[in-house]
Amino acid sequence: MATVLTQNGASLIANVYVGKYVGLIRQDGTEVDGKDYARQSIPSLSVSSDDTNFYFTNSTDIVFPVAGSDWATTTNMINKINIYDSATAGNVLATVDLSTAKPCFQGDQIKILVGSLKITIPKTTT
Repeated sequence: MATVLTQNGASLIANVYVGKYVGLIRQDGTEVDGKDYARQSIPSLSVSSDDTNFYFTNSTDIVFPVAGSDWATTTNMINKINIYDSATAGNVLATVDLSTAKPCFQGDQIKILVGSLKITIPKTTT
């Protein structure tokens, strides 16, 4: 029997992620750490859909502080974003792969522009 996700259900899922925290993950699987690094809150999400999926995207920019040290080098770049239920420690709720891995050196600033964070959930599962 198939399970079908409705628009109302998708809106409830979106609300689960609002107020949660985005963390930057390096290629070695560890979360970024370093001077001035902190997970950033997801202030709001937009919900859209097509025939097969619902899409949840950030409706405002998510901006990290300016890196006070090298957070990710060219040999261990940021390649994923985790969404956590807490500003520190906590549980991973979702993982989003970046299309291109990026280093982050002292003085750099990571910004996730509107619509760049995208979570896809199928409308129907079997």
